[in-house]
Amino acid sequence: MKCSRVDARPRCAVISLGDSALTLLRSLAALAVFFCVLGSPTAAVIHVGIGGSDTTGDGSALAPYGTIQHAVDMAVGPTDTISVSPGTYFECVDASGKTGISFVAEDGDPAATTIQGNTICTTLNLGSGGTVSGFTITNGGASGLYARGNVTLTGNVFTGNGTQFDSDGGGARIESDTCTFGESTITITGNQFTSNTATNDGGGLAIVAGVHPVTLSMCANVNVLVAGFIGSSLPMMLCASDCAWG
Repeated sequence: MKCSRVDARPRCAVISLGDSALTLLRSLAALAVFFCVLGSPTAAVIHVGIGGSDTTGDGSALAPYGTIQHAVDMAVGPTDTISVSPGTYFECVDASGKTGISFVAEDGDPAATTIQGNTICTTLNLGSGGTVSGFTITNGGASGLYARGNVTLTGNVFTGNGTQFDSDGGGARIESDTCTFGESTITITGNQFTSNTATNDGGGLAIVAGVHPVTLSMCANVNVLVAGFIGSSLPMMLCASDCAWG
């Protein structure tokens, strides 16, 4: 506001805005809020079920999708959760273009929910970071699971997976995220790695990539160096506990 001095006392001129100017300001404010919300998506929970449909479903609990892959394709946020009901899903799930997705089996018992590959593909390509919890992952021909970066595996069974060509990590292969060049944290808790094979090292599990040593943080009496294969890597913390190997 513009002020002038009258009778030695400060007086301020009041600027009045017409209706059209006020309307414009309100519209601009609303537009700013819209873009702010649009640029900050919230995490979503996307549901998948054996009786669901990729065509008529909407990913809700009442109308789930029929395949895990379609749920991945529909995921938008970097921290979306794909919630999968019990059953066997015959598919190779590719989330390589996503970041930080959580795959959660609703039952929690890996015997109830299985992702079964086709002996050629990677059964679950987690992409860059994320969580996998409560699944049986099997029949992968290029590893049961592939992931990079910050990864958490909890309560899964990796069985009957293998690798093609000269590769490591039949059950699971996890690499540092070479895009961020930061420390990757890998947490592996309560999993079973059984009857997996690899043409090179790490029939059960391979932690590979990069040029710097791996930092191991053993949370229990689990000898990962014997059970799996630890290669040289970018800075990485591996925390393995309560796992079974065979």
